[in-house]
Amino acid sequence: STGTHWFVLGLMSLAGVKVVPALHCALWPAGRKPTGFVGRTIARLDGFFWRRCAAATICVSPECERQVRDIAGHPRGPMFQVRAQYRRGYLDALPRPKWPADGAMRIMYAGRIERNKGVFDLLEIARRLQSERPGRFVWEICGTGSADAELSRAAAQAGLDGIFQLRGKLDRTAMAEAFARSHVVIVPTTADFAEGLNKVCVESILAGRPVVTSIHSNAIDVLGASAIEVPSGNPHAYGDALLRLADDRDAYERACAACHQVQEQFYDNANSWGTALRSILTSFDNVPDGTGQRLK
Repeated sequence: STGTHWFVLGLMSLAGVKVVPALHCALWPAGRKPTGFVGRTIARLDGFFWRRCAAATICVSPECERQVRDIAGHPRGPMFQVRAQYRRGYLDALPRPKWPADGAMRIMYAGRIERNKGVFDLLEIARRLQSERPGRFVWEICGTGSADAELSRAAAQAGLDGIFQLRGKLDRTAMAEAFARSHVVIVPTTADFAEGLNKVCVESILAGRPVVTSIHSNAIDVLGASAIEVPSGNPHAYGDALLRLADDRDAYERACAACHQVQEQFYDNANSWGTALRSILTSFDNVPDGTGQRLK
């Protein structure tokens, strides 16, 4: 995702190096393919790289693969879908959430405190919901970033100190406790960020909590009905989705049940990055290099 453009690595293939791109981030934010001259030129060069140079490709989400096929047409090497792998006995060991009939619904955000992660949209959503349903929603904001102080000041100015709680950076145990307190996780990634597949979305469903997010998390087509999709950059739509979950017990419980239907892919080592790489390296062992020798 950083360091150089993919097409530059084509120079390595000229020296006989087998180049295997591993996409942990998409090439562009979902639905926002570059249209300017520079962006289109880079996409064409990257497309050439995948058609002629890439020996194989590892993608962390269907969106990453779609984008490569978009610019390359028919990539030269095979493409592998992988999923982040987790150990059992951590998030799956948390108690299942119960729909809060009378008390507050707890909304959790975990991630960097940056504008392009949508954290100020959260403040707008919280302000609206507090106005319409006083005390019905409580927010836990877990993480740190360059916008920490600005977000804290804005929350205080909005009079949300009691219900909009900034927890800062949490260790593994404290993070699990935050998931356990929550009913819903929100991931408001904006169109300014080329996500791969947002891992907080994954961790939310492993904890049995539905996630409210947009297409830009690149999680919707992996997490199914456990992810409630809303239009990107639309705080009002996020608020409406949270209100539905708070008002409709059946809808909330269906979303929770859907979490368990998509968890296994994140525990199955057959879907791991290492397994994909092993398959790729094994295939290299069996490919002649043009002189009759096997590649090692």
